[in-house]
Amino acid sequence: MRHAWLVVAAAAAACTATVDSDALEATIREELFDQKGIEADDVSCPEAIECRKNKAFHCTVRAEGGEIDVRVTQQSDDCDDLRWYVDEGTISSTKIEDTIEQAFHDRFGKRALVDCGRRHRVAVPGREFRCKIENHKGDERSLVIRVEDEAGNFSWKLE
Repeated sequence: MRHAWLVVAAAAAACTATVDSDALEATIREELFDQKGIEADDVSCPEAIECRKNKAFHCTVRAEGGEIDVRVTQQSDDCDDLRWYVDEGTISSTKIEDTIEQAFHDRFGKRALVDCGRRHRVAVPGREFRCKIENHKGDERSLVIRVEDEAGNFSWKLE
């Protein structure tokens, strides 16, 4: 009788609906580019994830020499009802621009406009890139932004 139970359990497991990992990887790749302008080199999600409401798992995106952790949550028992979120691994140009503009205002009492171009980048610790800053007189200089960690913290200096 014990062997019969194993056969029934194995047959039931074979019929369990699972998330289509290939389709999810393609969706994340496409939407990451559409929403954040980040072109993925590779997206990797676990195989054979059972469809179950509120089940969460992680996928990994490799892009721009770094990795992005993507948290996926199933919204219902339907395998196609998935939501994904990027918790860490990217840095927002808007966050950088707002932070530096506020720092200039606080220090000098003057307005400055910062433009870092692309809206999002992969947060690779140690990576540097440049932004433009224009002061209240219209004078323009370069800023060097250094990514400090995968959470998107950064430091900056005028060039």
